[in-house]
Amino acid sequence: MFNAENMKHNKSVIQESKSRGYPRTDSIHKNVETKTLRLYSSENNFWNPANLITNTCYSQSGLLLSRRDCTINLHNKMKSKKHVDFYEILKMSSKPGLAESDLREIIKCLAFSVFYMQKNTKKREIEDCVKNPFRGFDLKEAKSVDREIVMPSGKSFFITASLTPTVCSTFCGKMAVEKVVANVMQQISICDEWFLIYGAPETGRSTKYIKIGNQFFDNFSKVIRAGFQLSDEPIMMSSLVSHIRSSVQNFMLVEAAFNV
Repeated sequence: MFNAENMKHNKSVIQESKSRGYPRTDSIHKNVETKTLRLYSSENNFWNPANLITNTCYSQSGLLLSRRDCTINLHNKMKSKKHVDFYEILKMSSKPGLAESDLREIIKCLAFSVFYMQKNTKKREIEDCVKNPFRGFDLKEAKSVDREIVMPSGKSFFITASLTPTVCSTFCGKMAVEKVVANVMQQISICDEWFLIYGAPETGRSTKYIKIGNQFFDNFSKVIRAGFQLSDEPIMMSSLVSHIRSSVQNFMLVEAAFNV
């Protein structure tokens, strides 16, 4: 039965709810936040630039994060080394018409490209440490890859055991690698009484000296690569091992000459 008083009462309740900011009952279900699918930052071992930027620089609701948060998220995400999938950009640019959403994706890709290029430019600058006396040796990174090595005498060492921040501050200039080698070998020569009978020939020829094993040079090269943040490309590592081996051999020859 129609009741005018009840209808009037309900209308006043609705008006009061609106004035107090309460949500309307017919809109409650519309305000429920739907879950968004997480995009893959990489596929087939390639970075997907648009997805990576979306995951690191935007909130789940699509809001742009602060510059600081973007930088931190990108650095954390890009610890694994992958190349950028340029083909994802080509696929977007090949679409018949560029909608507003597509333009946003391109902007994300360009933002990532700038970040990626700057990251690699910084790495190249570190590789040019020998040209800049103000570059330093990252002892923390070097220690993180250092492993115990055993000399022919049976004595064991860590390459970074004798290194301190003060000592590392001198590891720059044209002779940066040689300075690291000299410091480490000096400490080993003090602790290992058999040091003078060791040898580090650059060829496989037989020698009257006891050869230092490959484990020593492999570990030494990893420590120096990490300390100077050099590239870990195979050709770079081979060149670095050769350089270290030559420096070690020269150090030993000098030490032997002084102890004749």
